[in-house]
Amino acid sequence: MIAAQYSFTLPATFPMSDIETRVRNLGHKLDSFPGLGFKAYLLSTQQAGSKINRYAPFYLWKSETGLVNFLKSDGFRGLEDSFGRPQVIQTLPLTVYTSDQIKQATFAVRDSIPVYPDNALSDLFEQEDTLGSLQKQDTNCVAYVASLDTQGWELQRWRFYREQPDEIQECENMVIYQVGNISIGSEGNESAY
Repeated sequence: MIAAQYSFTLPATFPMSDIETRVRNLGHKLDSFPGLGFKAYLLSTQQAGSKINRYAPFYLWKSETGLVNFLKSDGFRGLEDSFGRPQVIQTLPLTVYTSDQIKQATFAVRDSIPVYPDNALSDLFEQEDTLGSLQKQDTNCVAYVASLDTQGWELQRWRFYREQPDEIQECENMVIYQVGNISIGSEGNESAY
C-alpha cells in the first residue's frame, strides 16, 4: 500500500464553488479505478474557517502500480492542464482502517507529527496500531490512515468522519477538510507499468 496527496493553494478570491462543481461532475471517474483503495476529494475553504483555500485530494493505493497508472491517465493530465503539475507526496501506511460506510465521510482531519531521531520506530508502529483500534470504536469515524513520510520524517494521521467532531479545531499541525466525494477502487487486475 501507498498513500499519496497533492495540494493546490488557491487565492482568497478563487470561487471554491468551481472546485465543488468539478468534484461533483468528475469525482465519479475514479470509481472502480484498478489499484485504488479510495480517493477522498478534499477541500478547505476560508469560508468554512480555514486559513487558506485549498484543494488537496488524498489517495490510498493498494500498490505503486495503481498510482503509476493514475499518473499516466487522462484524468491526471486534465488536472495538470487545469492547475499545473503538483508535487505528489507519497507516504507509507502503517495502520489502515476503513469501514463499509466510508462514502458517508463529510469531514477529514490530517494531523502532522514530527518523528524525531530519538523516537523508536517500533514504538511508533505499535502506538499507531493501538490508535487505529481506538478509531474503530468511534461510530463517527469511517476511516483512519496513519502513514509515515520517510523523507521528511513526519507521521500523518488521517481521520475521516461522517460529521465534524465538535472538539476539533484547525491549528498549526492540523488541517480540517470538507470531503466533496469518496471514490472506491476496484479489485480488478492492474496492468503492469
